[in-house]
Amino acid sequence: MVRFLIFLLLIFTTSNVLCQDSLKRDNEKTHNYPAPFNPGGNYNTLALKFKLLPWVMGNNGGLNGGIGVEQSFFKRNSAGLEFCFNRWAEHYDNDSGYSDDAYHRDRALVANYRFYYGNMSQKRAVCFYNGIAYRYGRFKQEWSDALAENHHTLRIKNYNAPGLIFGMFFGFKNTTNFGIDLNIGGYYNMKTIYDTYTLPPGTIVVNSTTATWDFRISFNFSLWFSQG
Repeated sequence: MVRFLIFLLLIFTTSNVLCQDSLKRDNEKTHNYPAPFNPGGNYNTLALKFKLLPWVMGNNGGLNGGIGVEQSFFKRNSAGLEFCFNRWAEHYDNDSGYSDDAYHRDRALVANYRFYYGNMSQKRAVCFYNGIAYRYGRFKQEWSDALAENHHTLRIKNYNAPGLIFGMFFGFKNTTNFGIDLNIGGYYNMKTIYDTYTLPPGTIVVNSTTATWDFRISFNFSLWFSQG
């Protein structure tokens, strides 16, 4: 775990060192259009993140939501914390001819540090960034009865996942303080899994651990305020 965190830090540091020349030019040529986390501005930034959208996975519908806050320091650096969740359901017929429902719930806290590269547009706020993130959460799958395959009725995954993120803030045209925050991240996902089987005369819980590389896309609406 410690070696992996050091590896992530080295990648992040190297990518920023390689961008020093562009950053020097950015300090001279940063566009004057108002933008969050802008090294060319004379202010820090507070941003509020939020979303509540329909979830496309599953055949019984669901929700994808979240809320968070991000605070800059030294203009182009920021620290943020978000709570996000996914909820969706599926209805299916198993091989034995029984109908069953499955429910999926994913909740997580995400802490991150970001380094912004300044505004790239003269007509709107367009700010790219990279950063380090840490995701801590629980993913729960529940089947409505014991007729699921092999009487598998419940699975809980507790996970923690450090990773790297790359993304951008894209402001809406003619709107200075509102836009979209979009990023993609690669996470080393370390999971402890609890599988529950309902069998006579009671239940059996089987524990296991695993670690995998996962990739996630994050989307939020963002409302930002300058702090002079």
